[in-house]
Amino acid sequence: MNSALLLWSVSRALAGDLHFAPQSVVTFHNGSTLGDFSGTAQIAGFVDPVARRGVLDIPTASLSTGSGPRDARMLAYCLQAPRFPTIHFSVTTITGDVAALKDGGPAGTVTLVGALTIRDVTRTISVPASFAYDATGLKLSGRYDLLWGDFGIPDPSVVIATLAPEMYVSFDIVAAASVGAAGDGAVVEKP
Repeated sequence: MNSALLLWSVSRALAGDLHFAPQSVVTFHNGSTLGDFSGTAQIAGFVDPVARRGVLDIPTASLSTGSGPRDARMLAYCLQAPRFPTIHFSVTTITGDVAALKDGGPAGTVTLVGALTIRDVTRTISVPASFAYDATGLKLSGRYDLLWGDFGIPDPSVVIATLAPEMYVSFDIVAAASVGAAGDGAVVEKP
């Protein structure tokens, strides 16, 4: 694809929300006395580079480390998934290289500022991220370090395995305009 066509495609796509593609991924990482572990989660959401806002939703029950007993305790005891079915991050502003983000790049760094809700606790957070545009859309990557106790998550440690109080969440998101969202009159609902 030549650069003029790519620039036209990107600027046309930026006319509205860019929805997360299926290949987008969120991973979480923690340590314990029995060893470090990671997990993945499903995500849905959108980012609007022009309005400098967005949403990331994680169905709580989708979090998985691949260990049945650990996952069962994490979902039932720590996160109480049936009671709190969604982890929600509402981005209320984006700072940093916003001109490049709004104009289609080519790349830069931003800070996503907003409210993160886990269980029934909401905290304002700032998440550093890098972005780049290509033919598939906007690619957004970053990492957020947190103390899970800050969100009211009970300590699941048992005598033989103590969980580290800090963890981090990383994300690699691909976001693109939905079919019909780039100004052809179709209505696209936000997640």
